Amino acid sequence: MNPSKYDVIIVGAGVAGPAMAYALSSSSNLRKAIPESSQRKKPLQILLVDSKLRKPERIVGELLQPGGVLALRRLGLERALDNIDAVRAKGYCVMRPKVPSSLGKSQNEGTFEKGSSGTQFEQVHIPYPDGNEGRSFHHGEFVSSLRACAASAPGVTLLEASVQSDLVYCPHTGRILGVRATRSSGKRVEIFLAKLTIFANGNSSFRKAVYLPATTRPPAAGAESISSPAKTLTDKNLDTKALGSFYGLVLPHPPNKSYILPMYQHGTVVLVPDAAGPILLYQVSSHDTRILIDIPKNSPHARAVPAYIKSIILPNLPTPELRESLQSLVDEAEEKEGKLKMQSAINPFFPAPPQGGCRTREGGLLLGDAWNQRHPLTGGGMTVAFWDIVTLASELISTEKELFGEGGTEPATSTNESKDTMPLDGHVLKHEEEWTIGRWDLMDDIFNRWWWRRKGYASTINILSVALYDLFGGS
Repeated sequence: MNPSKYDVIIVGAGVAGPAMAYALSSSSNLRKAIPESSQRKKPLQILLVDSKLRKPERIVGELLQPGGVLALRRLGLERALDNIDAVRAKGYCVMRPKVPSSLGKSQNEGTFEKGSSGTQFEQVHIPYPDGNEGRSFHHGEFVSSLRACAASAPGVTLLEASVQSDLVYCPHTGRILGVRATRSSGKRVEIFLAKLTIFANGNSSFRKAVYLPATTRPPAAGAESISSPAKTLTDKNLDTKALGSFYGLVLPHPPNKSYILPMYQHGTVVLVPDAAGPILLYQVSSHDTRILIDIPKNSPHARAVPAYIKSIILPNLPTPELRESLQSLVDEAEEKEGKLKMQSAINPFFPAPPQGGCRTREGGLLLGDAWNQRHPLTGGGMTVAFWDIVTLASELISTEKELFGEGGTEPATSTNESKDTMPLDGHVLKHEEEWTIGRWDLMDDIFNRWWWRRKGYASTINILSVALYDLFGGS
């Protein structure tokens, strides 16, 4: 059977994948700011593929900062926040232990709350500036809404299939030509070709397929031979670093309570004495509040998380409603002689290495958490991803005629021409079957502009995520 051909394949339909598919479609708001003369008359044919299209259940990707809401508005995707019972977020409230030696309240101190253990907390209010608002929600509801928006856009095909790790490469140039995948409804491996393959699957599984090993890199400018390759990343440096884990539960509200947090419509960070790390709380629906309990890597509490929650976290929550809700979950687990129904997620860190410029294989790129990860304490990951999509998609649309043509096959040219420098471990197709972007030199320019334009937002959020975690963690 002949391979299925698309202009773009996007691997991963979590947060970044559907948003990117919509951003490149003819429905995208970004096209309003780009001259029609630069755009194709026919919509790009985009395949959005994920191994599981059922509603995901995760404990991260639930708090979108105001900057992320603005990015969705730029894309024309703000409606993805409608009808999912999303809660407005107007800022943060930090509950820190009151210093015992302090007498009275100073002018800058907030109100005080007391846990059942006797810990007295000072409330520090950090509102978002200029009345901006974020949103918090159940992750699965938001992802399902993003997928629905993408699937409704002209030219976008949503497919449930498992993409294999051995990609489709050109045997002559090493260019990524597409993917091999098995539909959830079948067992046969199919080949899907694309002029551009975007990996937005949220983890590191395709990084080593996209980045070139040092021994295969073309020489740096001015180098006399291939024996002096340009510097690149080792396989080890392409792995996500685990900073610890979040353990999450959903705290149900009492029937007569619209919120149980210290401040209405504010995310809350609780700094508990003798705790392993900070506690993060935010409301995810009209009747549910998420609690995330941080346990750093190598903490002894990681071996007995339920006991840690019961003895350290529960008595130190700052409001009676929070304590009662968590206590009800503990009691329910004990009555059924079971464990607390909690999920865990690794707190990742992976600084984004540059793409393009002979660092990565032609034909592919990384997006979202597949490329850049930071500690989730500040909830900045989706904001970075959405602004990356605004920046990258705008660049691709403005040159889509040169990159993708008007819908026919374009001649392929490659800057990575040496067969000896492109070892391939995956499946290969004959060179004459290539279906590729004709001007990859334009993509290198796009990579460069994207890299520098993203520094303003990405660097700020990435640095803050680590700095604030170190501050709140007391390290």
